[in-house]
Amino acid sequence: TAADLVVGSTTARIYSSGAYNMFLYSTNGKPIGIGVDVSAQGGMSVSAAEAQVFAGSRLCVGDAMHGGIYVGPLTATNTDNVQTWCFLASGTSGAGGTVTFQTGASQFRVLEVTAVLGIYLDVPGTNGVTTTYFTGTLTLEITGTAAQGAAGIVFRDAQYLNAATKL
Repeated sequence: TAADLVVGSTTARIYSSGAYNMFLYSTNGKPIGIGVDVSAQGGMSVSAAEAQVFAGSRLCVGDAMHGGIYVGPLTATNTDNVQTWCFLASGTSGAGGTVTFQTGASQFRVLEVTAVLGIYLDVPGTNGVTTTYFTGTLTLEITGTAAQGAAGIVFRDAQYLNAATKL
């Protein structure tokens, strides 16, 4: 956990978990940005270039204590070193229960998103959010109820959500 993550090298695989899960989360109630700079809000920012230094079978970002997860444009170069990217927004109030994909297209091998209050797709353009690995597994799950204020999966400016097979 950290207020920000600063990676010294974007070419070395310095954060490798092999076959084990890795967890990246913030407990200060501030946002987490992957490919998005949220440092002005006191959050933890991982640039797209920094994201590519993680290597392993699964990287889970988030928990119940952050102020929302924001995912910016990530290319296959930024994400392919991790087999499965997992975003977890289990907070039950405010942005802590949301995951927002914004600004530009993002590409993942396998993507799992679980949020209590909402998954927002604010990705203009023609590529949106894409999975590319073999079966192209894409899982989006809302665990909250309407009584909790859950918005569901919301396409605000997005045109595409694509689970594709890559041969």
